[in-house]
Amino acid sequence: MEINRLDRHILNYRNGRDIVQRPRDVMVIDLYPLQIEEVRLRFPAVYQHVLERVKPERDSNREDFRREFWWWFGRRHTDLRNFLKDLPRYISTVETAKHRTFQFLDATIRPDNKLINVGLDDGSVLAVLSSSTHCCWFRANAGKIGVYALESVYVKTRVFDPFPFPLAVDPRLAFGDPLFAQQERLRELGEQLDAFRRDRLAEHTFLTMTGLYNGLERLREIENRCGVPPLTEVEREVHQAGLISVLSELHDEIDRAVLVGYGWEDLIPELVGKPGATMPSPHKTEAQESAEEELLARLVALNLERAAEEKHGVVRWLRPNYQVPMLTTKTPQPTDDHVSILDIELPDNVERPKWPSDGLDQIRLVRDLLAKAPAPTLPDALANVFDGKNTAKRRDRVTEVLETLVATGLARTGEIEGQRRYFLPR
Repeated sequence: MEINRLDRHILNYRNGRDIVQRPRDVMVIDLYPLQIEEVRLRFPAVYQHVLERVKPERDSNREDFRREFWWWFGRRHTDLRNFLKDLPRYISTVETAKHRTFQFLDATIRPDNKLINVGLDDGSVLAVLSSSTHCCWFRANAGKIGVYALESVYVKTRVFDPFPFPLAVDPRLAFGDPLFAQQERLRELGEQLDAFRRDRLAEHTFLTMTGLYNGLERLREIENRCGVPPLTEVEREVHQAGLISVLSELHDEIDRAVLVGYGWEDLIPELVGKPGATMPSPHKTEAQESAEEELLARLVALNLERAAEEKHGVVRWLRPNYQVPMLTTKTPQPTDDHVSILDIELPDNVERPKWPSDGLDQIRLVRDLLAKAPAPTLPDALANVFDGKNTAKRRDRVTEVLETLVATGLARTGEIEGQRRYFLPR
């Protein structure tokens, strides 16, 4: 057993500048959870370094913990260390930045306190977070700083936690599930985006992440005829070295795939390829602003649906193996209610709708019921709403109607906890 593994305690470090510009290759000494005697015995040179360089500052620190455990890198940071334990990488964004971008960081990298870090390593999640859909949600829910409150701050509890991800990012999806192909496409695009930007920065030392996205924004302004001047010589150099047209295409494909994942393809023409996808822009048309308002309204409605689901114990964990053992005792347990999670208050029998005999009326009524449901629901739950006996024949017919709605694009379906449920695009 190797006990003197200094490489486990001398690690790469990233702060906001490293993310929005380019990594500076700064490293940090992280001696947690070693006790001071272990450090002195195993790594005497490191011990002397922190004794001379760190301890004098920590001796005057106002925080008791930092004075007592002066050789550790700040606090224990147990949440961060726990979610990194079984991950090869994680997603990070800067708390305050000009452009809202996300990227993967290796699990060995220690982040600065001004980075917002997500304990997930799935490319499909990176794609959704990198989309104009999530950026629109961010701008509507961001914190504000500065004299004129112009700088938007990514506050995790206000932006990430309540954000309703599309069903395609569910890690439990398996091959054959209707949403699996969507998940694979999002995952592929997320990986492509992360690798593409890394390659550009590695190949050209004058490029920065902010520079890439400045170039992307300028390109979209020009392509959308926003009345802006042509690219300068410096901007053209960034455009060529950064392959900004390729970056733009990647983001367009991500934006389309995310909107398809929600079932909101009708918003694609006014939201994809437009200015202001990663930052505020004065060049948005009335049609784009109207589409963004509609997008926010749908996201809010979906957020309310998810809240109703969770009241019934249906939680869409993004990382079940990690989250469930920690949080399952704090969430309601799934109910065995006969109407499942439809959550429609059933009227008295005399007021319940009768099951129509006409096929077109059946389709209209089932669609109306789906519109009232706060979450994807089972065919049996819908069949139980109608007056009279809930026969197998009726349940089969409701299932047929639901499949018709799916085939015509009026409804969506997906496997949730092994059961096929239906919902309307929102």
